[in-house]
Amino acid sequence: MGTTVENVKLNEKAVSLALVLLCTVFLSVSNVLKVGFFLQLMIYIFLLFCTRNVILEGFSSLCSLTPDLTSLVFVCMFSALLHGLVAMDSENLFAYAASVMFCLVFGEYITERILHKSVLERGQALFFSVMFVVLLLLFVATLIINLVFESGFSETLLRSFAVSVIFCPVALLIVPPIVSVLFTKTLQQSGTIVSAPLIFKRIAKNHEVIFDQRGVITEKEYSLYDIYSINGDKTELLSIAASIEKGFNHSIALAIFDAARKVDADIKTVDKVFEVEGRGVGAEISGNEYFFGNKKLFKEKKIELPEMVATADVGGYTPLYISKNGEFFGMFLLGNRKRNNVDSVIKEVSELGIRCTLLAEGERKDLRKMFDIVLTEREKVLHEFKNGDRIKAMVVSHKPIANADVTVSALPCKDTDLVIGENIAALVSVIKFSRMTYKIYTVTILVSVFLSLILTASIAFGVTISPVVAAFVTAAPAVCMLRMKSHMTLPDYSLENYSLEDDIMFGKINYTMKIEGMSCTHCSARVKTALESLRGVSAKISLEEKTASIKCPAKTTAEELSKAVADVGFTVVSIERV
Repeated sequence: MGTTVENVKLNEKAVSLALVLLCTVFLSVSNVLKVGFFLQLMIYIFLLFCTRNVILEGFSSLCSLTPDLTSLVFVCMFSALLHGLVAMDSENLFAYAASVMFCLVFGEYITERILHKSVLERGQALFFSVMFVVLLLLFVATLIINLVFESGFSETLLRSFAVSVIFCPVALLIVPPIVSVLFTKTLQQSGTIVSAPLIFKRIAKNHEVIFDQRGVITEKEYSLYDIYSINGDKTELLSIAASIEKGFNHSIALAIFDAARKVDADIKTVDKVFEVEGRGVGAEISGNEYFFGNKKLFKEKKIELPEMVATADVGGYTPLYISKNGEFFGMFLLGNRKRNNVDSVIKEVSELGIRCTLLAEGERKDLRKMFDIVLTEREKVLHEFKNGDRIKAMVVSHKPIANADVTVSALPCKDTDLVIGENIAALVSVIKFSRMTYKIYTVTILVSVFLSLILTASIAFGVTISPVVAAFVTAAPAVCMLRMKSHMTLPDYSLENYSLEDDIMFGKINYTMKIEGMSCTHCSARVKTALESLRGVSAKISLEEKTASIKCPAKTTAEELSKAVADVGFTVVSIERV
């Protein structure tokens, strides 16, 4: 039903646009057709009737002392009427005013076809207040100058009204919709959805981005981040944990099962399983007793954690421990995994002079260090966002969460300005593109206003200018901008520019390390513990060959591995990537 109503409104706009176009063409060629004054006046009055909503809106804005673009259009149309009534026998009396109205209706129509919203620049009080002050000064100056030079009262009125007509730059009416459409279409081609008109202005002026941790900086779903196994076999440990959690449907169980599926871990038959409320779960598998849970469970069962494990910096992830027959067997780190490219994206946003704020969830030290400001107590902050004043920032979230200047979300939602999808890297590209678009937009508007001032000043001093020529001159910047549209291309922001976060559990790089100084199983255990103290590293030690076979994430360097071994008193003879 809503779509039908929108279609009806667009059809009405199309009919209105066609009528305004016919009136504009007719009034523009009235001198060629030798059209009399009264017929021109009737056509012009019909034009005013067709666009009465805009005229009334402009009058209302002017009366409330909050001038906007429609106010300028109202002054232009009313001045044209007075100009025609004073001149009466002149030609092309209403051509320029008709051109202005056509540009306004045309801009509204093409933008509503794309965005289904208006792009009239409402709320720009300061800019339009200045425009009106300049207009009044020009009008008064024209009256005074022409009366001083004894131009005659009738001619003075004609020039004064002409100033008021010509001062409304055509570019102000057609540049915003054209830029909005080009901006929107370019972003849509890259998969970014735009639902707000002239959003590039707000993005370009923005100096702070608030990132919601859940679903933006980290994955929305819980996942297994890392495993530490006492015997180095992470797959076996994962197999035991998945077997214990079989039958449960909570987030931890789902994360364990997902990780087990990725490595084809064997799900064993569980002889007995029992839940320890609030602390974990126990099970018997092949005659062995296992417990899988938090520190409270291990303290209750009097199972001692190794000092290295008990004091490990888990970086904000949730640690869960597993025991076998009363002895510590391994540790799991679970949580919301950091998204690919986050570090690089935050760095680039900061380099653009934008302050980065994190709307935090939990104690994630690995995330906090990347941001200028961290807002804790997420639910409380969200409540303040929704019920407080408008936030002077861009808020990036999984779904729109705040009344911000710019709302950006990963999922298409009703109250969001931009939808960037799951690729957060697109945000930097959008910011850069918005700044470039805003620069082109601003230059075009300023040039148009400057040309309009020159024309009005010329008319004020008695220079006769055809309304049609005036329309073309003030529209020239918009035409030039269309010629520049080839430069309005989205900056390349390929994922290849950034290193993806590796699968930290099972690594993607293998090293072989030759070590000097290992003489017993105690020595090999110390080397193994030292290497696996680095996050994501697993190692198998050969005491006979004096080597360590290492599997680790791509971001772990050979220097880090060598230092870990050297710190426990052994000499690294060589380390080679295999």
